[in-house]
Amino acid sequence: MYTIIAALIAIGLIFSLFKTFDTRLLEEVEKNLTIENEYYKTSISSQLEKKSEIINNLSTYMESKRQIDYDELLDYMKAMLNKNSNIESIYFGSTDNLLVNGSGWIPPEDFDLRTRPWYVKAINHGKLVITDVFLNATSEKYIITIAKPVYSNNGQVIGVLGADLSLDSIVDLISVQDDSYGEFFILNEEFELIAKSRTQDDGKPILEDTSLKISSNISSIGTSVAEATLNNEKGYVSISHIDGTNLYVGVFNSIGSENYYDTQWKNILIISVIFLVGLLLIMFLIQNKIIIKPAYTLENDIKQISITDNINYRLEELKRDPFENIRKTVNARLAQTEIYFRDLLESKDELESSNEELVAAMNQLKAYQEEIEQNQNDLLESKLLLEKSQKRNAAIINVLPDIIFMYDSKGVFIDCQTNDEAGLVLSKDLFIGKNISEVMPLDISEKAIISITKTIATGQLQKFEYNINIDGSERTYESRMVKSNDNEVLAISRDITSEKQEQEYILKLTYKDQLTGLYNRRYYEEQIEKLSRSEFLPLAIIMVDVNGLKLTNDAFGHHIGDELLKKVAKNLISCDSKGGFACRVGGDEFLMVFPNTDEKEAEYIVDKLYELVSAEKLENIVISISAGWQVRTDVSQSIRDTLIKAENHMFRKKIVESQSMRNQTVNIIMQTLNEKNEREKRHSVEVAKLAKEIGVSMGLSVQKVKEIELAGLLHDIGKIAIKEDILNKPGKLTEEEYDEIKRHPESGYHILKSVDEYSSLAQCVLEHHERFDGKGYPKGIKGSQISLIARIIAVADAFEAMIAQRPYRKSLTEEMAIEEIKKNSNTQFDPEVVTAFLKIFDKS
Repeated sequence: MYTIIAALIAIGLIFSLFKTFDTRLLEEVEKNLTIENEYYKTSISSQLEKKSEIINNLSTYMESKRQIDYDELLDYMKAMLNKNSNIESIYFGSTDNLLVNGSGWIPPEDFDLRTRPWYVKAINHGKLVITDVFLNATSEKYIITIAKPVYSNNGQVIGVLGADLSLDSIVDLISVQDDSYGEFFILNEEFELIAKSRTQDDGKPILEDTSLKISSNISSIGTSVAEATLNNEKGYVSISHIDGTNLYVGVFNSIGSENYYDTQWKNILIISVIFLVGLLLIMFLIQNKIIIKPAYTLENDIKQISITDNINYRLEELKRDPFENIRKTVNARLAQTEIYFRDLLESKDELESSNEELVAAMNQLKAYQEEIEQNQNDLLESKLLLEKSQKRNAAIINVLPDIIFMYDSKGVFIDCQTNDEAGLVLSKDLFIGKNISEVMPLDISEKAIISITKTIATGQLQKFEYNINIDGSERTYESRMVKSNDNEVLAISRDITSEKQEQEYILKLTYKDQLTGLYNRRYYEEQIEKLSRSEFLPLAIIMVDVNGLKLTNDAFGHHIGDELLKKVAKNLISCDSKGGFACRVGGDEFLMVFPNTDEKEAEYIVDKLYELVSAEKLENIVISISAGWQVRTDVSQSIRDTLIKAENHMFRKKIVESQSMRNQTVNIIMQTLNEKNEREKRHSVEVAKLAKEIGVSMGLSVQKVKEIELAGLLHDIGKIAIKEDILNKPGKLTEEEYDEIKRHPESGYHILKSVDEYSSLAQCVLEHHERFDGKGYPKGIKGSQISLIARIIAVADAFEAMIAQRPYRKSLTEEMAIEEIKKNSNTQFDPEVVTAFLKIFDKS
């Protein structure tokens, strides 16, 4: 019966667990899908913010000009398009219908740009806006436009800046940057698919029969997680609105139902077996208590029956005992037996009565003797326990770092225990028996008396802190008091000076930047509110940006970049005066705030800062900053506006100063690389020379040949980021070392891309280890996808490497190297470039 009950309970448990596991799975899927959706939504918004920053910087640049040079503006737009491949076009439309377009598109004569949606929306809002998505008729791409009005010095609108962004390029960029999540896509406001991640197959449906449900959910709560089907696989889709646009981002995740349910059933089976075994065990224990144990008890009670020892003995009749009737029957038989034997025992009792009195007296005497012996043993044991307790208490006191006091209800010292009397103001002999007010300072004794009174009255723990001078050192103590009995209090005082000092140190860290030692943004935000009052006017705010920090990190490593930041921070501190402060508010951005500092003084501080920084040295690194300032002269002026103006001032200076610094840095990188490895210097020179000859052999223009030669000199500039012991290793490289070497095209790309003078060569340097058949690195592109200059450098680089002497292998002869070039034509190398290369040696 018990087994049947346990089985029924286990079946119920199985269905309950299945339902619970299924519910938790759905909750987990929805949670993960919402996080994934938020990630892609944030990534898309971040891309839009970065492109908006380009338009903001360009409008700031234009507004800083008294008169716009449209040729210079056109060159700037083209440069921005070269740097940002996912921007389709950058353009400016003036109020008199003049269009400057970086992509080169020329409008028809009857084209009125002032009627275009991007122009109208930017003018109406008076700020940077993002238009609704539209399908570009020329490129057949879905486009959104970022637009912002541009104002003259007198605040009049002179036109609108715009930039067209391809949604496909934004999605591809996010897919390349991070593929750790699943598939995602972008919908318009009608929930039509307009862009999707690369992992999805073209021509297959994104959603089936869920658009209406998703639409209603989004209109009611903003974000939805709903059931959906992708490529005939069931799962869940999450769609949410992208702020500031008419777009929605969606993500899809499937649930592997079959594997999930197999695992679920296994887990449920294991839990159910464990539960069933436990239930049977419980039932066995209940049976033991109800039947088996009472039976054993009855058996033991029956064994106690003895006519000679106890004729009055009866079985105890227990309530709720399953053998209650048996006990009553036995007791009835015992009663009859007692009557029979009582008559027999009466005569025996009379004969033994006189003897019993004598035996009783002897037993009483023996009991007295045993009691005396027991009292002696108890007294000895108590003495031993007392000595053991005293030793244990002494050990505890020796271990504790605390001082233990005993007070009476009036604050008189009754006792004191400590393992180090150096922590006492007076020795114990001088204050035991005295009131605390006679020993301790007034402020401490008052706190102690109040705590003693509360402890005795409430019986609750009381504590307070106090400072006291011991041997010329200010120490902080915490006193805790508990009630010992009705009129006594036990107090423990602990030295917490170190803990207090650590708390103060931690508080200090919350306001300091760990790398530079300057104040951080939190400190700035707290202090700037205090400095907003009129008594601190004029208030100067100086914005400082370290030029080329990323370039320095890419080329020389983050440890050098950190040293660069420390150098700049040191000089910011040197310029600190008049109660101002300097703080680090970003990776390469610093702020200096000076109260009661006018425009002339602020300019002097900036000039001094430039002078100090220019005198700094850090190996061969160029240390350069850009600084801008603004002075707040009236409380009606917003501090935020003052900061923005200082930042704009700094950006205008950075446009000029940063490029000069980057040009110098590239030259220093090449010089440093050549100094680190003479072999690399010879290699670059020989590759540049041979690449130039190939370009001439191909009949390219003089200007193109010069580009090829310069690219040959710079093609290995990324090796500056490689450890010197790997670069100069005499033996063969390990797999890990070779992987580090293979990163140099990307390092070189990042270095050259940041310098306008060399940015056109960055792509060539990135691709010079790509193969014509697509098996190269880092991108694995092939054929004409590889730039022509990179294909030329690939041949020159390989040939020079084969004929050059290496410590770990012998060089090849020119004839052997030429044969290798021929053999790898149309696989590793472009056959057209190989033909031009062979012409050079045919002539010679």
